[in-house]
Amino acid sequence: MSSRLDELEVGMNGIGSRVGELETWMNHRFVDMEKRTNERSIQHLEKELAKISTPSRK
Repeated sequence: MSSRLDELEVGMNGIGSRVGELETWMNHRFVDMEKRTNERSIQHLEKELAKISTPSRK
């Protein structure tokens, strides 16, 4: 019975390890998405600022 419990423990540890890897991957993806969103926001604001700063030619 002990060996079966040992196998189960090893399996659970493996699952825990994979969950940890998945959490790390998801955190990196979230940070990447946040960076891209921030970069797009900055680019949009820079364009809007350029419109305001540049006198319109009529």
